[in-house]
Amino acid sequence: MSAVSKTAKRRKPIAAEDVVFNILNYTFFILFAIACAFPFYYLFINTISDNDLVSSGKITIFPQGIHFTNYISLLNVNDLGTSFLVSVARTVIGTVLMVMASALVGYLVTKRTHRCQDRYNILRRDQGRRPHNNMGSGSGVHKELFMECDLRKV
Repeated sequence: MSAVSKTAKRRKPIAAEDVVFNILNYTFFILFAIACAFPFYYLFINTISDNDLVSSGKITIFPQGIHFTNYISLLNVNDLGTSFLVSVARTVIGTVLMVMASALVGYLVTKRTHRCQDRYNILRRDQGRRPHNNMGSGSGVHKELFMECDLRKV
């Protein structure tokens, strides 16, 4: 046997429904990629095109009157570094706080018992039992959601 025949793999024939699925799948994701990338492209061609043409709305797909004076004037902005740092700081701080809050809520939801469980037990659908509270027979969703935590539960 030759080396080519040992390493060659036989391909299975592709079914017609797989071909249709692949065509639709690739078409969808190509259109999705274009829809995600086009705003960035449009922003770029508007920054390098003539400002009067941009203001009048005559720039659609291709740039016209190409110039780079917008980028040159951007370098002359005094507070550009400060603006950039504020944007980065807001993004980092917001992301860290959201991850911490999500972790806290995720931890509370996974625990079966904790001292504030009556506040959200009404929202959990996986429990077949009634939430533990002493509010009587007239307790509704409003009362169960806004009741105080029982500090005796630990």
